[in-house]
Amino acid sequence: MIRQLIRRPEAIRRFGLLDGLLYLLGRVLEKASAGRVRLIKYVLVAQPVMQSPMLPPRRGRDIVVGQVLPGSPLLDALPRPTSVIHNRYRQGGICLCATKDGTPIGYIWFNLGPYEEDEVRCRFAPTPAGRSSWDYDVYVAPQYRGSFTFARLWDAANEHLRERRVDWSMSRISAFNAESLASHSRLQAQRVGTATFLEIGRIQLMFSSLPPRFDVSWNPRRRPQLDVPAPEASHHKG
Repeated sequence: MIRQLIRRPEAIRRFGLLDGLLYLLGRVLEKASAGRVRLIKYVLVAQPVMQSPMLPPRRGRDIVVGQVLPGSPLLDALPRPTSVIHNRYRQGGICLCATKDGTPIGYIWFNLGPYEEDEVRCRFAPTPAGRSSWDYDVYVAPQYRGSFTFARLWDAANEHLRERRVDWSMSRISAFNAESLASHSRLQAQRVGTATFLEIGRIQLMFSSLPPRFDVSWNPRRRPQLDVPAPEASHHKG
């Protein structure tokens, strides 16, 4: 394992010393255990709901964004298992999908309340309730990355949230995804916490900067809840 750590110095340069070592340790553990052991670290962020669009009215007009309801044939084209999509709707999830010439090219999901994560066993609760949301799984098809799709999705999402008097949207980002962290930073997202999960078979250990700080479980139905707070209102930029 030490040899592998030494051979991957770019991870240290990219993620910093601590997160770089965690990334490398996670890769080694997952490979050595044939996938039975996983190490996952999230950065928890709060993003202000913008009061004005990112794009001028004429930009990206050929990209149409609308809400996708359960049972829509558009869902068949989304690169997510049917069971995951059903679970999101069961929790009250809202899906906005971007299409071009009728073909889905991107989407964003969010909840107006708590969300049960589908990658680890955890319930994320954005606070304060009623004025914050949880966004997740923002996706743009590879051939449309770098286009206006991302901005059109967020403009539609911000409009949807403004209508519901939501001020902040929280989310979790992999600490090992530098591109996503940079994208959220451009959207004025602020770090409000971290959460690290170590999965060993059915056993899950959680370490977080937010209460309850530590949790251990082996029951798939048991989930710790993290209340993810919005920054102070005085920091809100529109």
